[in-house]
Amino acid sequence: MSLHVLSTGSQPPGRTLYAFGDLYYLRKELGIPNMLSGYVFLVDTKGRVRWRASGFATAEELASMISCIERFLGEHYFRDF
Repeated sequence: MSLHVLSTGSQPPGRTLYAFGDLYYLRKELGIPNMLSGYVFLVDTKGRVRWRASGFATAEELASMISCIERFLGEHYFRDF
């Protein structure tokens, strides 16, 4: 398996991950049953998955993602002081 990090334009590296090859163990660990669907993961600085979704997002899923991002950024912000 090979993993590639894609940096696009002015975005810092490490925001998008492409994986090629035998992905069985990666898919098993991340709970990815469908190889034909796209998945989004919110991962903290320790590598823990804090939020995940796949397919088309509903309004509730978008609100949940935004809430998790705000909470994560708040934890991260206050931890640095």
